[in-house]
Amino acid sequence: MNDVSAFQEVLIKRFNFKNEDIILLLDSAATRAAILDSFKEIVTKAQNGAALFYFAGIGSINSEGKPTIVCSDSRLDQVYDIGLNELSLLSRESSNLVTIFDAEFTRYSEAGYMNNNNRSIASDTKDIKNIPSLDIAPTVSSEEKGRRSDENSYVTTSNHKIVYRHIEDEELRIGGLSIYPRSISYKFYGENNESELEIKLPEEINKNFHGKVTYSLISGLYSKGNVITNGEWFASSPSVSSSEPPFIVLGNSQEKVWSSPDHQNLGSQLNEIILENVILRDTLTQQFIEIEQESIIETIWILRRLIEHKQQQEEWYPEGHLNLGIAYSLIGKTKEAILELENAVSLYSDNNIMELEKEKDSNAEDYYFECHFQLGKILFESKNNLTKAVSNLEEAKNAKLVDSRLYYYLGKAYLALAEEEIKNKGMESLKLYLDNGAPLGYEEDVRRLIGSKNDVVSRSRPRNSET
Repeated sequence: MNDVSAFQEVLIKRFNFKNEDIILLLDSAATRAAILDSFKEIVTKAQNGAALFYFAGIGSINSEGKPTIVCSDSRLDQVYDIGLNELSLLSRESSNLVTIFDAEFTRYSEAGYMNNNNRSIASDTKDIKNIPSLDIAPTVSSEEKGRRSDENSYVTTSNHKIVYRHIEDEELRIGGLSIYPRSISYKFYGENNESELEIKLPEEINKNFHGKVTYSLISGLYSKGNVITNGEWFASSPSVSSSEPPFIVLGNSQEKVWSSPDHQNLGSQLNEIILENVILRDTLTQQFIEIEQESIIETIWILRRLIEHKQQQEEWYPEGHLNLGIAYSLIGKTKEAILELENAVSLYSDNNIMELEKEKDSNAEDYYFECHFQLGKILFESKNNLTKAVSNLEEAKNAKLVDSRLYYYLGKAYLALAEEEIKNKGMESLKLYLDNGAPLGYEEDVRRLIGSKNDVVSRSRPRNSET
């Protein structure tokens, strides 16, 4: 009750939610049907605005080994826990939805799931196949069932064992951001292992909070007035008993995970405003891009007409080609951009043309070096020709005033070129290995590595024992 009330308060005070915008299901009201109905309502509202689903209670694992939240009636006959996979399937494409689970889903001993915080209970033994609403659930392959069976038997062999859960599993991603206790990473944590996962909140904190995740996240929101983005929120949320926050965050795709400020891969989601309407933002951004591109396309049309007019007057217009190349690059027309920038470099490189351009514009020489910078930049970004990219960026260094951005692109281009050259040398050596009869017997592996389409004979071991 304390945790739910605290989160309700932060939604109202910090994010200006109204009481009527918040659905509270406390104690006996938190039945399986009520939670699922409310969750579906939240998912629907998330189509048009920011939404939050927060669960503070008891977790468990079903008969197939998947994490569940325990409802007030889910241990009665014919009533079941709610699987996190159910919520995941119901919330597909809900990028506006943030979900927080302050419960435990880890088994700590042979006896059951009880830990010091009493946030988990033993698995429900009822067969999950009998759940009427699970027609949305994916079929579990025989291979997956076998793996789980192996894990279960492995777990019961010793209380010293640790079994990890695959947190990259899509079924744990519920909405745009999903926040769990760090213990979600463990399926089984033997009681004889020393673990900070079970440590209670300090007594002075436990008076107001029961869950470590809730305490940390709310403290982060109140820590300072400028906590605006998700990244600032997570980084400001304090730890309880270790150097790391007591929670992890799963982003909107498989590779996106946040476990601490130093170990995270949430990308742009870190810069999103807390409980922001992501769908509206993306829609508006796309509209602005389209408006901007319309303006750029109009500019391209004008520049092309102007270049044609200059050519008819037998005048050279290298600055026009430079501007046209930049305009093409802004709308993603890489091939056209490279062609126009190469034309500009070629024209400026002609001494006679350069002298004429200097007479008309004292900045003509600066434009020449800008051509090299823009050409080198786009060649690097498109990986079109890294050697040429480096050459152009090096030439741009001769400008009177060097744009500091140049050093970034030049450094990245050199690193990419070195990687490419090393890879090419490696491939040449492997091809020579094949040309010499693959004496170690790894022909299939090498052909696969270099992308050869030649037929290979499968070998289970080297043809000889030479080293």
